[in-house]
Amino acid sequence: MQRACKLFIGEHDFYSFAKRDANISSTVRRVFSCEIVQSSPSVFGEDIYYLKILGDGFLKQMVRYIAGALFSLGRKQLSLSDITDALQSRQEQKISASAKSRGLHLINISY
Repeated sequence: MQRACKLFIGEHDFYSFAKRDANISSTVRRVFSCEIVQSSPSVFGEDIYYLKILGDGFLKQMVRYIAGALFSLGRKQLSLSDITDALQSRQEQKISASAKSRGLHLINISY
């Protein structure tokens, strides 16, 4: 999953990783960093992980689709090449479901 996070870094067309929005003129965005980080200390004796993404802007549900793809990869339902292919082509059909909103939190916005 960490290797897959690195695939999202850079400027890409995230069309395949976003909900359609007719008001958006471009689906190209730049991701500066993407990593899965283990929370410290663990809560209630269980390991907690979070997805940390820094970019110049995000499309509607983009982070949720990225998280969903990473979860599917971790469950061996996707491969690294599936994610690479989705980043290189504008696929109408998503390669995975978006992550559920439960547990997802926006931490910070910087300008």
